[in-house]
Amino acid sequence: MTNRKALDDRIKGALEASVLTNKTTRELVQEWNSNGSLSVFLAGLSKEPNLKKFLFLHRLDMFGEDGPIMPHIQLCGPPSPAKPTDHVYDSKAFTHIVATEVLPIKEKEVRELLGLDETKWTGLLEDLKDVVVYLVILFLRENPKIQSLARGKDFDYSMMKQSLKDYSDTIHFDELVETIESIFSQEGGQIEPIVRNKVENLIVTLVSGVAKVGLDTIAKRAKLVPDLFMSIHESSSSWQSRILSLTGFSYQEYLEILDTLHQHGLLWNMSTISWCGNCSMEGLTYVRLYGNITPSKLMRIKCLNCNKRQSFRSIFALNETLRGSILSKDGFLSVYLGWLLTRENIGFEPSKYSTEFESDFVVRKAILVECKTFKSQKDTVAIGSEIKNALTQVSKQIKELKEDRIKIRKAYILWNRTEKEAEIQDKFRGKFAKVYERYGLEIVCPNDIEKMVESIKMSDFSD
Repeated sequence: MTNRKALDDRIKGALEASVLTNKTTRELVQEWNSNGSLSVFLAGLSKEPNLKKFLFLHRLDMFGEDGPIMPHIQLCGPPSPAKPTDHVYDSKAFTHIVATEVLPIKEKEVRELLGLDETKWTGLLEDLKDVVVYLVILFLRENPKIQSLARGKDFDYSMMKQSLKDYSDTIHFDELVETIESIFSQEGGQIEPIVRNKVENLIVTLVSGVAKVGLDTIAKRAKLVPDLFMSIHESSSSWQSRILSLTGFSYQEYLEILDTLHQHGLLWNMSTISWCGNCSMEGLTYVRLYGNITPSKLMRIKCLNCNKRQSFRSIFALNETLRGSILSKDGFLSVYLGWLLTRENIGFEPSKYSTEFESDFVVRKAILVECKTFKSQKDTVAIGSEIKNALTQVSKQIKELKEDRIKIRKAYILWNRTEKEAEIQDKFRGKFAKVYERYGLEIVCPNDIEKMVESIKMSDFSD
């Protein structure tokens, strides 16, 4: 019998499979090269350290790992309001907006949203009916007064009230709640395995369906499902706070990053709502905005009543090539390296597989570059473990490449961490002295990628 952790793992696996791109690093590099404006963007990236730091985030840092992984960027007002009371009014107004935007969705729209054909949709509905009926019967079995009332010859509202009176004495939800909770408990309770499996399959199908279709498709149906956007807008504040915390950016720096992406056509506004917290006590008024809106200009929106700056929450979609690069197996870091090598006409073989490992880059048939995109919030011990594992992997790769008649003469570990964190490598120099000394291993941080490529270009290793 499965448990809660197993269900969580299934959901996480379904999400990962749904959002990860199946394009190779070389295919993504070709996409960047085939588009002039995209190439211009990458050509200027070396002068944008903050932008590089943002784009080199791990995909789970970028898009979140709590709940469905949805590839979008969010923005709202500055995190610290001038007056605490303004923040209270702002939050109350937004809560009211969300409450007014719940609209019914037709069955066909839900099926299309989940990306299910009619056969799978029919099966999903049958499973849903089975679960609902099962729970209804359980509820009735625990409430004898309701059973008697339901079987009575006559039935109307007055009879119901006379029979049940105080619901707390006649309707017992505790047993039903315990049964439902047991579906997700470690032991599984008394729930039948077949029902438990149906519930888990429903959850996995719903979550993976939404993630697979993606917000780009949802955006095209925004008028059909505005409440779905509202649920995303609700997370804007926490999403933005998390990004600022992970990167250490100021709000202004974050705005400048989004403006740069927008300027190059890599970011577009999917949905924006703005409202006036100042006037919300008199009567709520808000607007929806779509289209080509520069992120920083959202700060200029003013209330037509009081002329004060309005609050806002925005959802932005990423260009398909950029999004695919971030969601690729090795992240945007490896795609950018591949583009730099291609621009300098340096031969390389990305993602070379053997029976035990995958080498990210074998450059000029003599240089090994291992790309590592790690999640941001790690302590010293965890970072040390990452370095140790990377060094171990490089050592094994060099050995196996030698068996494939590829003689490695230089090795790099390219990662998305800072120079300060790279200092932790010193404690491992003794254990991995052979790799450091014989192959001149270097750990390269984001700001030195271009220098690394220039060094490779100037090396005397032949292609």
